[in-house]
Amino acid sequence: MGGARLAAVTRAAPIAIVAAITLTAAGGSDRASLGPFAGAWSGHTRSLVVNRAGIAKESISDGCCDLVIRLTTRLSHPRRVGNSIVATATVVRARIFDRGAFGKRAPPRVGDRGRFTLRRGIVDEGLTQTIYCNARTSRLGRCGA
Repeated sequence: MGGARLAAVTRAAPIAIVAAITLTAAGGSDRASLGPFAGAWSGHTRSLVVNRAGIAKESISDGCCDLVIRLTTRLSHPRRVGNSIVATATVVRARIFDRGAFGKRAPPRVGDRGRFTLRRGIVDEGLTQTIYCNARTSRLGRCGA
């Protein structure tokens, strides 16, 4: 490679690195982690706890006193989709207490896959079609009583 060309490439390299860092910091990447899902989520008569490794434990009651389901899922493949973070959820344990609560829909079973979508402090859990709020959105009343 000629000296003039090498000098031009050397000068352009820092600019390309700065541009890549700027795009990534501004959301130019579709990479995401499971970190934003970690923590306690809730709604009226339901709770979801996700650990940093992406294990989600969910408990849903019927509105008063009886459990409907306890579900454990493993979250994987987090990715950005627009303003949301989406993760694949695979059922690793399901204990159904009230099949009737699911209507004509079959309750989740071990091996089933769905999606968890996180946007603005709300997790939309696709396996049971339930939403959960973080503490802030809960105080705003976005996940029930």
